[in-house]
Amino acid sequence: MNIMPRFIISLRYTATVLFQLVFLFVLLHISFAIVKKPPKEIKKKMEEHKILPDIVDHPGKYKPKEIKKKMEEHKILPDIVDHPAKYELKLKYFYEHIPNFGNDLNPHDLDAPPYYVNFERRLDVDEYYTMLMIDPDQPSRAQPEEREWIHWLVTNMWGCSLLSGDTIVRYLTPKPEQGTGPHRYIFFVFRQADGEMNFDEKIINNTRYDGDLRGHFNTKEFIKRNRLGAPHAVNFFYSEWQPPPASTALPFTVVVDVEDVEYQELWIPEMNRTSPSDDSRKYEATTNTHTEDA
Repeated sequence: MNIMPRFIISLRYTATVLFQLVFLFVLLHISFAIVKKPPKEIKKKMEEHKILPDIVDHPGKYKPKEIKKKMEEHKILPDIVDHPAKYELKLKYFYEHIPNFGNDLNPHDLDAPPYYVNFERRLDVDEYYTMLMIDPDQPSRAQPEEREWIHWLVTNMWGCSLLSGDTIVRYLTPKPEQGTGPHRYIFFVFRQADGEMNFDEKIINNTRYDGDLRGHFNTKEFIKRNRLGAPHAVNFFYSEWQPPPASTALPFTVVVDVEDVEYQELWIPEMNRTSPSDDSRKYEATTNTHTEDA
């Protein structure tokens, strides 16, 4: 009486094995077909189908025309730079505070620099980039007598890796003064056409809000002086004075998923970085929030 069920089970097992064998045969056939093609022919096909040299990582949602329009609307073009950027610069602060072409961010959420930086780039060649962050609205947009303030400068970045670059100017937390209105905080990325370079720029290792150190920076002159050309990528946000949080020393733990950073190394200055465990695959960093007295 058990012969029929056993026969059905055996038939299903046989069908499964046959299907797997057929699938494996097809996969091997495709693999051998690819391997047989000489490298020059593969490269030619990739170029024909716009895979090379247009291969990029994480394309942005904004097209070049939209980026140019945003830069013009917010008086970045031609006030700060002479040419529009071609690509969107993706950044993430902790707790998913994300600059997005003119959105508002609370300055108290920006104590640490972005841990995630990404932009479109070629993956088939080694290229170096410079990232710059400025505030052109110091002390206020109505009276920008100290325009521009430099908040951050990292040069010789290999791809999107912040840790591979040279920090010329240490990150300074946005801290607009009360009554000065919203400030624009602009991030630029420039491709270094000459590859790895020596930058003859003033090194700033402290985080003092000192106009003599940070003020009167000029992005256009910086571009010209270092032969950087048009910005490769851009993004920006607005930030305005906000009353400090109730607590002045709340410890918190930041956990960043490795999948989120992908090609980007984790950037947590002045924090403890631990190796990812086998089970969680997380980086964990512990620090304290910092606020000033009201």
